[in-house]
This record gives sequence, structure tokens and C-alpha cells, in this order.
Amino acid sequence: GTLNVSGLTTFSGGTMSGAGITNANGGLEIGGDGTKIISTRTLNNPGDATWTGTGDLRFWSGGIFNNIGTFDAPNGRIISTQFGGGSFNNIGTFTRSEGEGNAQVNAIFNNSGLVTVTGGSLGLGGGGVSGGTFTVSAPGTLIFNGGVHTLNDDSIVNGDGTYRVFSNQFGSVDITGTYDVAGL
Repeated sequence: GTLNVSGLTTFSGGTMSGAGITNANGGLEIGGDGTKIISTRTLNNPGDATWTGTGDLRFWSGGIFNNIGTFDAPNGRIISTQFGGGSFNNIGTFTRSEGEGNAQVNAIFNNSGLVTVTGGSLGLGGGGVSGGTFTVSAPGTLIFNGGVHTLNDDSIVNGDGTYRVFSNQFGSVDITGTYDVAGL
């Protein structure tokens, strides 16, 4: 079924599972040191989400995270998949803000919104299809480091930050959109 949460949703550990949808309508705080798992469920974030703490976020058995609002990842943690995978769909704004280390997304990452990297680095290691914008400002770094990334005609990659592409046995990047960067 569908669970609509009007107040702040706090996800500090454990598993959100079962067929259906959770709508975090009042915002989402992902924190704590425990691993957070989304299993066979869809979590929609139409508001403001912040991912702090030291625990990772995992998608199991087709778990899906739809970011329709804003998602801020100031920490250097990992979003990954296991047991049938899952995906992170960014329709809103995904920001890798000031912070240490590499925030790594090893799940399918589809972007039809805006991804900004203003500090630290953001690694995309699970592939995905994108028609949105990737903007990287110095000293930020965006790394395509695994999976097959398809950047469609309407995609834009820009900014004065650093860009890295590892196109080898781990995956590839197919760019048909606008690619205007100085930091590659």
C-alpha cells in the first residue's frame, strides 16, 4: 500500500520493505550510523532530504528512491544495491555539498533533474540514463566510474570543477548531449 507521511521522515537504520510506496511529504532526514535498506519498495522524496551520518543506503530486490525535491549528500558514504538491485531516480536536485571523501552511488542513477557537486566528490558507479544537467563547481569532482552511463541529447555537463571518466571493463559513458567542461 501507500504510506503518506506529512511530518519529517527520519530514516536512521533498518529496512523499509514490502510492496508499495512511502511518500516523505514533510521532508526526509537520513542519518545515524546504521545501514538503511529499501527493499521491494519505492521511497518518494518530494520535499527536502539530507543524508548525514556514517551509515550507507542500500537498495535490495528492486528498491527505488525517487528524488522529486532536493537531496543533499554532504557525507562521503555509499548508495549501493544487492539482491536484485534498485535505482535512484533524480527528477529534482541532487547536491553533493561541502564535505570530505567520495560519496559513491553504485546503484543505477537516472537523472532528469539537476546534479550539483560543490565540494568533495561524487562517484557514479552503477550506470544510468540521463537527460538532465550535471554541474560541478571547483573544488568539486564528478566521477563516472562504473556501469553504462547514457547522457542523452538533452543532457548537459558543465562547470569549472573536475571531471573523471573511467571507461574500461567497469563500464562506459555515451554522450550525445552538451559536454562543456574544463576540468577533464
